[in-house]
Amino acid sequence: MKRIAKKWKEVFVKMTDILEQNAFDEAINKHEIVLVLFGSKMCMPCISLKEKVNLWQQAHPAITCIYVPIEEALALAASKQVFSAPTMQLYVYGKLTVKYSGTFSFEEVCKQVIRYQTLIK
Repeated sequence: MKRIAKKWKEVFVKMTDILEQNAFDEAINKHEIVLVLFGSKMCMPCISLKEKVNLWQQAHPAITCIYVPIEEALALAASKQVFSAPTMQLYVYGKLTVKYSGTFSFEEVCKQVIRYQTLIK
């Protein structure tokens, strides 16, 4: 069982946690498509969504996914006009293209990401 868990950890790509504005700007400008999840440790939908994004990223390695914990990055969240959790933002070539906040369908977010990925190919 331990070997399976170890192997899983080696394969499992996790979202990058970002806490500072400079790192955020670098990430969205360095990659073509970046999916950002702003979440909270106290928000159960955020925790669930983070796991879904981690799993989804396995099937879509060309998409960069980052996580911003709003308790630890209040200034960054506020600068991106994020005032509730969960919030997801999609950046294409460094520009905010889609924003979902509060209650939304992760499947709809995925459709939008794939749509933009198809358009830029």
